[in-house]
Amino acid sequence: MAKKADKKTLDSFRKQIDEMLLKESYTLVDYRKQIEEGLNSWTAKIPLLKNRSEINQLRDSKAIIDSFTDEERADPSLITDTAMKRAAVSSKLPESDVKSLLFTYEQAKMIQKWLRKRKERGQKIPKNSSELQDLMTDNRGVGIAR
Repeated sequence: MAKKADKKTLDSFRKQIDEMLLKESYTLVDYRKQIEEGLNSWTAKIPLLKNRSEINQLRDSKAIIDSFTDEERADPSLITDTAMKRAAVSSKLPESDVKSLLFTYEQAKMIQKWLRKRKERGQKIPKNSSELQDLMTDNRGVGIAR
């Protein structure tokens, strides 16, 4: 059972990487899709696991993103302090959660750009989350900081 779960996790990771590589830009629409896939995963459907904090966090993230307008989701640079406050009220979550979601989205966007640059340069694309972490922290000048 554990091997099957590991394979599903690996398949999900590879699918996310492939989708990031295909997109020229990465928006909150794309980020929401990844969240939705997490909520639709088999682990989210098991009654004992349904209330795990990770699943609840995904639900909260989806609620926040859904609180933004279509224009804001398509172009997050349009999100102002007022929009963040509106999203917090609409999602019934603290404004700090909205800011945290936007920070996490920006990190994912940075990873997407980094992956696309690696592909353009013919560099290795990570096959799993461990490889991603290793490549991102590579100290030979090819990590994400560059």
